[in-house]
Amino acid sequence: MRDCLNIPYVKVILSMREDYLHCLLECNKFGIDLEVINNNILDKRILFHLGNLTPADAKLYLQRLTEQAQFPLEQALIDKLVADLGKELAEIRPIELQVVGAQLERNKITTLEHYQHLGDNPKAELVNQYLEEVVEACGSENKRVAELVLYLLTDENNTRPLKTRHDLEKELKALAADVETELKRLDLVLEIFVKSGLVLLLREFYGNRYQLVHDYLVDFIRQRKGADIIAELKADIRAELEKERAELEKEREARQRLRKSLLTGLGGFSVVITILAIVIWQLQSEKFYQRQATLAKLNADYQLSLLEKNQLDALLSSIKGGKRLNHKIAKSDIEKETLYNLWQAVNLTQERNRLEGHQGSVLSVSVSPDNQLIASASSDQTIKLWSRDGELIEDLTEHQETVWCVSFSPDNHIIASASKDKTVKLWRHDGTLINTLRGHEEGVKWVSFSPDGETIASASGDKTVKLWNRDGTLIKTLEEHDDSVLSVSFSNDGELIASASKDKTVKLWSGDGRLIKTLIGHGEGVNWVSFSPDSQTIASASDDKTVKLWNRNGRLEKTLEGHDDAINSVSFSPDGKWIASGSSDGKIQLWTGDGTLISTLPGHKNTVNQVSFTPDGKMLASASLDLTVKLWSLERILPKVFQPTTYTVYGYGASFSPDGEIIASGSRDDYTVKLWNPKKEIGELSLNGHQDFVNGVDFSPDGQLIATASDDKTVKLWNRQGKLLHTLEGHSAPVYSVSFSPDSQIIASASEDSTVKLWTREGKWLRTLAGHKEAINRVSFSPDGQLIASASNDKTVKLWNQNGTIITTLTGDRKLSSVSFSPDGKRIVAGAAGGFMIIWSRQDISSQEFQSKRVVGHRKTVYDVSFHPKGNIIASASADGTVKIWDRNGLLLRTLTEGSEAVESVNFSPDGKTLVSINAANRVSIWNLNYSQLNDVNSLLKRACNQISNYLKNNPNVNQEDDKKACEGIEEEE
Repeated sequence: MRDCLNIPYVKVILSMREDYLHCLLECNKFGIDLEVINNNILDKRILFHLGNLTPADAKLYLQRLTEQAQFPLEQALIDKLVADLGKELAEIRPIELQVVGAQLERNKITTLEHYQHLGDNPKAELVNQYLEEVVEACGSENKRVAELVLYLLTDENNTRPLKTRHDLEKELKALAADVETELKRLDLVLEIFVKSGLVLLLREFYGNRYQLVHDYLVDFIRQRKGADIIAELKADIRAELEKERAELEKEREARQRLRKSLLTGLGGFSVVITILAIVIWQLQSEKFYQRQATLAKLNADYQLSLLEKNQLDALLSSIKGGKRLNHKIAKSDIEKETLYNLWQAVNLTQERNRLEGHQGSVLSVSVSPDNQLIASASSDQTIKLWSRDGELIEDLTEHQETVWCVSFSPDNHIIASASKDKTVKLWRHDGTLINTLRGHEEGVKWVSFSPDGETIASASGDKTVKLWNRDGTLIKTLEEHDDSVLSVSFSNDGELIASASKDKTVKLWSGDGRLIKTLIGHGEGVNWVSFSPDSQTIASASDDKTVKLWNRNGRLEKTLEGHDDAINSVSFSPDGKWIASGSSDGKIQLWTGDGTLISTLPGHKNTVNQVSFTPDGKMLASASLDLTVKLWSLERILPKVFQPTTYTVYGYGASFSPDGEIIASGSRDDYTVKLWNPKKEIGELSLNGHQDFVNGVDFSPDGQLIATASDDKTVKLWNRQGKLLHTLEGHSAPVYSVSFSPDSQIIASASEDSTVKLWTREGKWLRTLAGHKEAINRVSFSPDGQLIASASNDKTVKLWNQNGTIITTLTGDRKLSSVSFSPDGKRIVAGAAGGFMIIWSRQDISSQEFQSKRVVGHRKTVYDVSFHPKGNIIASASADGTVKIWDRNGLLLRTLTEGSEAVESVNFSPDGKTLVSINAANRVSIWNLNYSQLNDVNSLLKRACNQISNYLKNNPNVNQEDDKKACEGIEEEE
């Protein structure tokens, strides 16, 4: 390549994916002289982004390419093909064009007629053919494992997670009945997938990672193949369990024969002893194998329930398995899996109840203002009233057609319903019909109350909105829409009315019905419109798969993209900090108030028609075509958010006070340290004295002192009241980190000057620890105070004793940004550039021999790591905008999404019940993470039964004989 670059008039063009650009750096590694490009092969002046194609470019490309290949396509086919490929993005992905084009050529499809013979969705059929061909290339004997691997390279959020071979092997073990056979075929399948281009292989120092080549393939694999895979798994598990039962029966019969033969051959006292021993052995052995088989079945049921989006059924299976552990420590692999499933179900399950009873699709759900009642409307022509616990209270049955909407009045006295029978009906809570509002010429799609409850607005297929008095008198008809009006909403200040229509617009009206403005921007019909609680933002949901946020003047502020199908509902939380959206893709997505995607709930098996927050904001109700209403707990999904208005938090090196009441951090606005109360969301104190930005803060364990590290090359010591006590000078470059010893007597500081310095609490310098070759980003004491760990840009963590001697050096392959000891001192975790952590573990704290494990999950640099006070959980904060929660061995438990801005700091509170993260957008998130201990079976069972109690008590489809008794004998959680 070097020689080619030096030939006059010769251009070298390399076409590569962005995630392979780093491979070009091999030129530097081997010392290749590329002076013609200034020895900078990644210079932005010679890098050109090749994005998606416009429809016009795609048509031209297809015409020229097919002509050159002597495979001309009919113009009508080209037009249709481009339209199909650009339907989602209004652009054409080159890789999708390549896949579909190859299938056209393979099938010799050159005309529109031939293309349309493929079915209702020809493009999808061609992509499916491509996937099936790659799977078939693996061989018929490997077909099953190939399909499972593709499925495992997707997730419930419809994304393409990066996974190591170990990850895939572990997940195959959880799903496949014939584990050993499947694992033997795994390497061959991965090799074929990589060579075919279907799967990317990312070669890294600590192990290869695999990823599906493109997002658009996820839906085909997960949605279209998922049901078949789940059905096959069920059949396999049933067959395997039947085989186990047969083997157990044979074993039992063999023992019976052995027992009889021994009885025949022995006599006297020895016979009695022998019989007794055999009986005890037989009973214990049979009991053990039967219990293992039962646990295996329950573990399989748990996994299948999660795949089928039945979180409550998964929780129930985990409870049954947990009870069979008999409160003992798990020993076998099956028992350990059972225990982990129980822990995961208790701590990560969001679904709290499922309301079942409708005989048709549930189209609407509403929660009463006093939070005591839930109303649901259905295509079965009824409205059902439920208690907050899920008990069916009343059926309202006066409508003659599908009921599309149900809504409570603000004073909680009236329920309004809108129906296809062209009426709005008003009801009391006891089911008494108060009034029927007639006047619409088509079905009534929506009904809504004004904030004072005196006006009712109804939206109809007759293209109008009607305003009514509470007594049923028609006030005014709003007639500016050109198609069915699907939703109508009042602003909380009562000054505006918004209507959403199939005509692709949202219209804003004055409170008295005068048209103010038409909001244009959606590409398809608008299904929903909603105001934020402060009346300043309008959210609209559309068939074009987007939610749009507008200010009250009608200016588009942001478009939220993430769903894979029409969005039917959008709702603001009562405090306005969160937005929920429900879609025909079956998913529920949660967003920040400014439009950043935070979380995706597993959702429903079918279209989600409506989502609605409870008045206290702690729960979310969803209504679906799958005939159910689901209630979701948000307390562990959505954090409490604090955004200071008088200063900007600098997250790096933030620290909790020992009592958990105060967090200290630097500020981006000035050179101060801010002390603030995360519970009260107020600033407590400002420490002034540094001459440059503050990078790190630490409280002494006795709570009396605060140490701060700054770019001004100093460490300062303050008392809790904010008085400056000492300034520690000696570093020759910015100080990045500071840490107190467990006894509060020694302070360690880490600097860009590649040294760690030790000081007394009186500010006296003790010694300098020199040994790193580059800047040191973080320093930390071991729990017993005997070791000091320092993490550096030189890709190492060094362990020192307090005398300054290097005990050992732990090596990585990237710059290390943070380091933390586990509470028992047996583990050290470091965050690194490149998006991974390294966990070093040892048998006991006296050992100097560490085993390292590289943990992959983040997409960008891990800035901070923190152990839970009990040592069973690790939290990591990354530049990719997420916080990830891991078990102590590096198993990913949960991802907390902050947004697009880097998360700079993460800290567990001293009691371990909350996690505080700070991102670069001045956002402080306080997460409720009161996790149970993994090995505390009693506590896990109590919490599990507390979470599922309403479902077991009130759901009519729960098995009376078995499931309803699942929690018998388990004490209630206090």
